[in-house]
Amino acid sequence: MVALLACMSFASCSQDELTEEGRPLPVGQYPLELVAGGLQAVATPAQTATRGTMDGDWDGVTSVTVWVNDKWGKKYNVEASGAKKTARLTPASPLGNDDKFFWWTSVTEQKIVMATNAGLYRDIYLPTEWTEKDFDQFDVIAARRTISFKEDKYLEFKHLMTKVVINLRETEYLKKAKDVKVQLMNMLDGGRLDFDSKQTYIDGTHTGGIISKDVNMTPYRLPAGAYEDVDFGNGQREKPFASYMALAIPRNIGDTNVLQIEVDGAKYILTTSAITSENSVNYIAGQATIFNVTVKESGLGVTVGNMINWGTNGATGSGEMELP
Repeated sequence: MVALLACMSFASCSQDELTEEGRPLPVGQYPLELVAGGLQAVATPAQTATRGTMDGDWDGVTSVTVWVNDKWGKKYNVEASGAKKTARLTPASPLGNDDKFFWWTSVTEQKIVMATNAGLYRDIYLPTEWTEKDFDQFDVIAARRTISFKEDKYLEFKHLMTKVVINLRETEYLKKAKDVKVQLMNMLDGGRLDFDSKQTYIDGTHTGGIISKDVNMTPYRLPAGAYEDVDFGNGQREKPFASYMALAIPRNIGDTNVLQIEVDGAKYILTTSAITSENSVNYIAGQATIFNVTVKESGLGVTVGNMINWGTNGATGSGEMELP
């Protein structure tokens, strides 16, 4: 404080002197402001018809909650950049003296910063019948990083859910069908946002202190214009008969039913043992698990890909905050 008062007393006090190691910053002068990035879309089959975090875009995102040192949370406004690939995060309401964790007080200070669009330790219950509007609500994104005053204030957000896509191959059998229904089987009905010393994640073991249960989910059928060409295992890409999508709590499921397709009352069930040598399907956070299915009257032909990144391409940004 003596050094700071000395700077205030002499007009000749320079920026170099103010930023000298160990020198405190003026109280209430330097709020914690951030730049959000990540989420850039990569080529994955079947995207939603709307824009938003699902497709690597900050368009339509208005706020997130920012925590400092894992204890103090505050709402931040989100202002998307012109290209919508990054966004500026600023406090939603003026900071007061009691918001000390959201002020920079020293040029040597470090803060553990976490930001998310979901509530920490709050239950998340997924819909059993997905609609297009559900994706914006349940696409949980988060970022976590230790930031110092002298570094850029960039947070790379990641998807914490798994995107699940089902593509049905166009066959004469399906073209003649009057009613086709798709269900994902043995999916967790919910979870909660949690974190450890290294990462933020969706905890699918408990909701509200009660163990989550397995349910069947009806995925959203994408509009025809959103279909992407798909390789159904023959090396050629073609338009599917229909594509469906849902979000899932990350988990590994083994030795059980995965998918049910019903065609005019006839039910076809896909099991883990039928599609993987490990007898399991691993739903991984931030990745897309894709089922490419050929439905025949005699059964199902399926190829599965679950290592397709959904979200980040390693792009970086900066939000340097310089002293005047």
